[in-house]
Amino acid sequence: MFHLLYVLTFFWVNGVFQSVLIRARRLTKVHRTKFLDQIWFLILLITVCLTLALWFLGSRSSWLLFGISDLPYWQLYVFLFAFSVPPLVYEYFLLARQQMRRLLIWGGISYSLHIIITLVPFILGYGLREMLWSHIAFSVLRFIYVGWDLGWPSPRIPDIQWWSSSGHLTLYSVLGGIPVAFDTWLVGFMSQTESEIAIFRYGARELPLFMILLGSVHLIILSDSDELDQAMHKIRSQIKRLFPILAFFSAGLCLLSPILFPIFFTEVFSESALIFNVYLLIIFSRMNLSHTIMMRLESYQLMNIVAFMEVLLNVVLSLWWVQLWGWMGIALATVVAYLFEKVVFSAWLYYKQGIPISDYLPLKSYIGYSFLVIICFLVGSFLIY
Repeated sequence: MFHLLYVLTFFWVNGVFQSVLIRARRLTKVHRTKFLDQIWFLILLITVCLTLALWFLGSRSSWLLFGISDLPYWQLYVFLFAFSVPPLVYEYFLLARQQMRRLLIWGGISYSLHIIITLVPFILGYGLREMLWSHIAFSVLRFIYVGWDLGWPSPRIPDIQWWSSSGHLTLYSVLGGIPVAFDTWLVGFMSQTESEIAIFRYGARELPLFMILLGSVHLIILSDSDELDQAMHKIRSQIKRLFPILAFFSAGLCLLSPILFPIFFTEVFSESALIFNVYLLIIFSRMNLSHTIMMRLESYQLMNIVAFMEVLLNVVLSLWWVQLWGWMGIALATVVAYLFEKVVFSAWLYYKQGIPISDYLPLKSYIGYSFLVIICFLVGSFLIY
């Protein structure tokens, strides 16, 4: 259910609303309201089109998306998708309108109820069907509330210029997701047993906490109406505040994962700890928000060129390093590919825009905490393991 929402919404929603935030911060309140009304109509139109496609394709949709031809209750999944997408993007509208308090209230209540509605049917002894119906009812209520707040949209779509920036950012999102998807595909292609695939998948994951915190900073900066200098100062301040927390957390996990993985997942998955430790090193790339500044400057074409080079680098290094270090080599290739993108962005900002990396990244803290994480990574991965 949740994977269906992710597959059919993540990339285009991410691209669309990053461009929405960039455009909305430059508009007056009246023009911003009209622009968001056009986006609301576009979201509803896309949702209707995707829902009809899923409905008419029937079980073939589940095979195309998941490789499963007999997925039970497919019609319920389609209903849930139809009513889930508009509420899913509502938080972006609140962010574009800079209604931060409502955003926090909406997120807190909505996601808490989401967890409760997922767990309660199973606790009471019901099955998947009842859980799906409860989510459909909840999504309908959320849809009604969002529709009431955003209103009935006028049947108009944004201008060509916005479509161009949105398309570039959607492509950037797609290219950014390929390295991780390729890792999983390559492991599946080269594995001899299903257990090998499971070992990689259990370890090959980033911590959601990192993604949420840094993603929030990224989106807030995109929607902020401040000048670029002020925006970079905010980025630097936020990174300086977050990096100690995330660095100590990563360092601790590097030391503990070789001990915890066999306890939680049995000895078979002890190798997953090494892969997990490698993925923790992606923190070095995530903390560099140079791509946020690139978006503020609307350097979309260069971003996609670099992202395409990143994908090629990941493929080449994965095929090479898997021969040397096994699944750990594939994970390490992804870390290097992500780091390559941020290094190129930072170099371009410095040499072409005159923006030194110290303007948006606290270098002393970055180097110090990175050294701490690397030391703990080496100890956890090669001494404790």
